[in-house]
Amino acid sequence: MVKRAPGPVDVHGATVLRDRRLTQSAVERLHDLHRRFWTGHRSGRRAVLRACDLSGLRLAGMDFSDGEFLDCTFTESDLRGATFRSASIFAANFDGANLADADLSRSDLRGARFEEADLTDAQFDGADLRHGTIVRLVSVIPDPTSGSSFRNAVLRGTRLTRSKLKRADFSDAIMHRADLTGADLRTARFHGAELIDAKLGGAQIIDADFRGASMDEASIEGIDLTLATNGIPRRPGDTELFSYLRRHADWINSGGSFGKRAALSGFDLSYRELAGANLAAARLDYAVLSDANLQGALLAACDLRCANLIRADLTGADIRGADLTGANLRDAKLIGVRRGELPGTGLPTRLDRRIAARI
Repeated sequence: MVKRAPGPVDVHGATVLRDRRLTQSAVERLHDLHRRFWTGHRSGRRAVLRACDLSGLRLAGMDFSDGEFLDCTFTESDLRGATFRSASIFAANFDGANLADADLSRSDLRGARFEEADLTDAQFDGADLRHGTIVRLVSVIPDPTSGSSFRNAVLRGTRLTRSKLKRADFSDAIMHRADLTGADLRTARFHGAELIDAKLGGAQIIDADFRGASMDEASIEGIDLTLATNGIPRRPGDTELFSYLRRHADWINSGGSFGKRAALSGFDLSYRELAGANLAAARLDYAVLSDANLQGALLAACDLRCANLIRADLTGADIRGADLTGANLRDAKLIGVRRGELPGTGLPTRLDRRIAARI
């Protein structure tokens, strides 16, 4: 049985649970009480939780529609097929959770986090995922500087139609067949995201940032990317790219006296053959290098911040002194990569912690 903490009673007579670590049996009891509430049973109680920990629990198939889960933690939880329609879920943390086929339509998810979560075929139609919120007990403090986070999340077939996603962060997310029709995506970030067969028709994308995003033609059909801060990455032709590389080689070999440093920031270099290329100290921040062949490439002291390197082949590449902060290296080949401090410069290889652990 769920032990209720003494505290305020909501309008439906449910005692608020605060700062509790719930067990599996407790959440099952909570669900039973919530179900009884919805069916009008006198013994029913609406689920109302504040800052509770439900991490690692199994809520698959449970229905908590119209419940309240303010500032609650669902990290690594199994929420497959769960229903939270019209629920209040301020600032909840769903990092690493499995929300495949879950229904959070019309829910209030302001400031929620879904980093590395599986949102395959989940529904967020009409959900509010705008500015972050900080919730402590019953106080709600808006944070206008950030929105909900979907970093590294899997959004295959996820429905986000008409959702409020202003300032949301989709960096490095997999967005295959994601439906964002009519969504508010103003100032949203898509750094390193992969959008394939995504639907953006009618979405508000003013000042959205698509730098480093990999987008197929189906995903950009019918939208005006000129409204975004940065639209489709520019793809140079073979002759233009060769010219960049030649002038960069001259700049390297002459110690900067001749030629010009390669400034390829935000360029689309996906699927390019760059094996053995000398791109030391080149500017490749926010560049799209997905599926590129960079075997044995010299990338020492290269600026690769927030670059999209999905499935890129970096076998034997030299990244000593390079900055790969925020780069998307999902499924990249990193066998034999040389990293660490670049001799004579004091520059270390900068990598996100989870990436550094793979090399």
